[in-house]
Amino acid sequence: MMKHHLRGYLAGLSVLLHKTEKPSVLACLHKCKESLEVPAMELLEPGMELLTNSDLTELSIEGDNKTNLEVLVKKIGYANSRQFPTPGRRNLHLTTSIMCDHGHGLKVPPVDSYVSVLQPQQPSITLLGTGNIAREYTDFRAGVPIFTDLHINIAPANKFGKCDHGHGLKVPPVDSYVSVLQPQQPSITLLGTGNIAREYTDFRAGVPIFTDLHINIAPANKFGEVTSGVVEKRLDSCIVSVYPALNPDHETITLPENMLTQFGITARLSKDGATLSGSDIIYNYEQ
Repeated sequence: MMKHHLRGYLAGLSVLLHKTEKPSVLACLHKCKESLEVPAMELLEPGMELLTNSDLTELSIEGDNKTNLEVLVKKIGYANSRQFPTPGRRNLHLTTSIMCDHGHGLKVPPVDSYVSVLQPQQPSITLLGTGNIAREYTDFRAGVPIFTDLHINIAPANKFGKCDHGHGLKVPPVDSYVSVLQPQQPSITLLGTGNIAREYTDFRAGVPIFTDLHINIAPANKFGEVTSGVVEKRLDSCIVSVYPALNPDHETITLPENMLTQFGITARLSKDGATLSGSDIIYNYEQ
């Protein structure tokens, strides 16, 4: 490997061993990307001559037509066809020689000027849209679009409103977040007879205490709408508390064993009440 530490236009120079470069590449190398623009030949008046070097970095105009000389000089231009022009100053040097009729030459002070290639202006890219998103957990389970109102705005980098030369641009990163809201707890209401009064003889035989029980679940979504029927809502557990505690000598709570087995609900009884566990629909818990 050959290290040459070049940083200018020769930075990509390489050596082809045992190979010959293509003619098209050599022709491209021969034609300088930066050059003077030569006036059109049809502008030359009789007696005028225009000469250039091979790289078009020097141009000479000779003749005795002052008016045509001025026209030709005014048509001289500077061209830069590089894909990535190097910013900086390009010096111009204009010398003029005058030969009089008697053969004496006159000295005209040279004129120095320059062409400045400016640093290309980087365009400004802005991302517009909603910065943050907050939704219910149920919405995220179904999937929530997060860039629905995204708009990419590019401020023009040049007078034509275009990004030139295929340059890559760095766009500032945008930080945002998605917020999963705390799910709203549904409101569960138990409806039915609040108190039971019976004779002692009835209690000895056993009295059903929740015959008209109805479990009502208020909707939990933000729109206040019922999202599904009652039979589709489910309970994980139900606790029946007794206060004061039961007297085990003559007070008990009984549950229908056959229905517990049918619905797959487990029960735990104590002197403080009963606990029913198992995910099931409300209707089965009511039964």
